Amino acid sequence: MKGLVRGYIDVGRNDPCPCGSGKKFKKCCLSSYEESLEINFLKFSLYYKIAYYSFTNYKEAFKDILGKFERKDLASVDTFDDLVRNKTDWEEILDWFIFNEYVAKGKTPLQLFLEDGDASEKEKSLLERFDGTYWSVYEVNDVVNKLGRARLTDLIGGKEYVVFDENIMHLSGGEIAFGRIVPHNNFYFLGYVFVPWLISKPEGLEDLLNQFIETLRNEGTSIEYTLRIYGYRLYLFINSMSQPREEEPRIKISEYEIKDYDKVTSILQLSPFFVKRHDTSQGKVFVCVRNPRSNILLNTSQIILPSEEETEEDLDLGVVRIYENTLDVLALDSKRLEVVRSLVEELLGDSIVLKESG
Repeated sequence: MKGLVRGYIDVGRNDPCPCGSGKKFKKCCLSSYEESLEINFLKFSLYYKIAYYSFTNYKEAFKDILGKFERKDLASVDTFDDLVRNKTDWEEILDWFIFNEYVAKGKTPLQLFLEDGDASEKEKSLLERFDGTYWSVYEVNDVVNKLGRARLTDLIGGKEYVVFDENIMHLSGGEIAFGRIVPHNNFYFLGYVFVPWLISKPEGLEDLLNQFIETLRNEGTSIEYTLRIYGYRLYLFINSMSQPREEEPRIKISEYEIKDYDKVTSILQLSPFFVKRHDTSQGKVFVCVRNPRSNILLNTSQIILPSEEETEEDLDLGVVRIYENTLDVLALDSKRLEVVRSLVEELLGDSIVLKESG
């Protein structure tokens, strides 16, 4: 497991600083380096405490979020030790859950832990720095592996940060990392104990981020606020861009069995995400439209941005067709199908059951 403190560096106090500034080590990076080692040790010891607290007290909320974001099932996981032993990847989503998901009293697990968790004042003082932080996309440059020092440029917010953290020793210049950074006196540190989640830089990333930023500005929405709420969804979306795309039919379909017909039709009629178009001999038809409050659809699994090539008809994400005890979700491609499916499953819950394919 990575994330352990490096206790030795072969640079004397009066030697030139490894950062290349030309100054003596003691007059340059030594203080920040030593502080970062202390933070890393404290951060690593705290991780188990806050992760254990968050999962144990808000287990069902975490399982629900994991299912919506990742389509992963942890129904058999009852304790935190079960979670650690489980082969399902959970580190990224647990990080998001602890610091950014509101679970009770309008507060995050972090905020609730600060109120009643088992932590010393020193530990709580460090954790308080995490409150309000968010995930973003960072380009890594000017790496000094020996010091765990690098310059991280926020590709969404545009700011640059000097970061000291043990895990930077594993990074290289030019890599793209996704995660949170946390302020501490004269520098920043990485907001997790594991190696940052690196992503393969997908083609068109700059254009996508520029479009995302421009849309937020046009709406008068704070970039920081959006990332605090939707940063993990953006991570999933950008990560999916780098995956190989399969050749696929024009229309994609998912079928569900309806368990409660009246409840299903009532919810869809009341939902702002769906508009009832007409009844036909083939049943009721609802069209899934964009969120009327935003040009960006920020859903539990995807983010879809408006495209200059889209027509008014293209703005419809997909169609829900209900006939007798069957509900069909239809969309033009897999990405849109996944968005509509997420909305349908979130709204209708156990009133529908996905049919086995094939």
